[in-house]
Amino acid sequence: MRILLVHPEDSPRAGPWTRQSWDLLVDLGGSSRFSEEAWRQQYSCPVLSVDSFRQTIADAKLVRQIFSSGRGFLIDEEGIDWWDVTSLRIVPEALTAVALGRVSTEISPSAELWATRPGWPANVVTAWSGRTFNSFGGSVPARSAARAVHYGRVLRHFSAAQIIEIFLDKYDSGYRGRSRFAARPKLCADTVVLLPSAYGNVSRMAAAYARLVPQQSFLLVATRRSARQFVPPANVEVRNLSAYAKADAFSEEIAFLIQRWFDLRAGLVSVRELEVLSRMGVLDSFPDWLRAGVRMRAAWRQILENEPVCGVL
Repeated sequence: MRILLVHPEDSPRAGPWTRQSWDLLVDLGGSSRFSEEAWRQQYSCPVLSVDSFRQTIADAKLVRQIFSSGRGFLIDEEGIDWWDVTSLRIVPEALTAVALGRVSTEISPSAELWATRPGWPANVVTAWSGRTFNSFGGSVPARSAARAVHYGRVLRHFSAAQIIEIFLDKYDSGYRGRSRFAARPKLCADTVVLLPSAYGNVSRMAAAYARLVPQQSFLLVATRRSARQFVPPANVEVRNLSAYAKADAFSEEIAFLIQRWFDLRAGLVSVRELEVLSRMGVLDSFPDWLRAGVRMRAAWRQILENEPVCGVL
């Protein structure tokens, strides 16, 4: 029996796999039933979709239960549980891993397993089943070509300003770099209502509320450049969060939390679902998220401790 795992960015209708015969196709993406039916007719074999193995409410409860094993270990001096905060970032991967675990039970141990390309999510299927697979996209030129196509799509769909913003969100989410170039703001003279915003539509809505009470001063703190793309009324002052951030703030606390994270991770892998995610590298970014999160928390604390904030909208 020959099984083809179809990566979400690939199609069974185009690629070197079209020249071979298959006994089962496993759609690792979210294709429509119309597409699946076309694939069945093309290859004269069944098609399994990972989406058909998802149990929305039950899976959400299961992931919540799985993640509960990490609570109470990464508590900072403010009482924030950083596992609770940062684990939300891997919920989509956890939900997919649960569904792929069910998919793996449908694969015969004696089957010849192929994937249209290596990596997530095909690697998750093999992690659950303890199998290896052959890949059509395993060579260095093939991976380089796929990467070039991916970044080509990104460049076509986003403006230069948006690409810069994406880059900063990914590589300077804790404002460590931007804080070195941001001028320290002069403190507000009058009491202000704090308006945190990351997006232009949020800023425009906050400005609309501010116009209703012109006698009250507001301080809108933008976490991203796009949050400044609006016309503020006279009673709204706009600043960047990077102006309040400090490059090396709370380094000792960060080091403590990261050490706690490595201790926690050693215990998390005893849970099968988390062990799979760990093997796939999904947990590798947690130290970076902790650094960025604590620095961001420190920047907001600077605002609340030094600016005359009387409320937050």
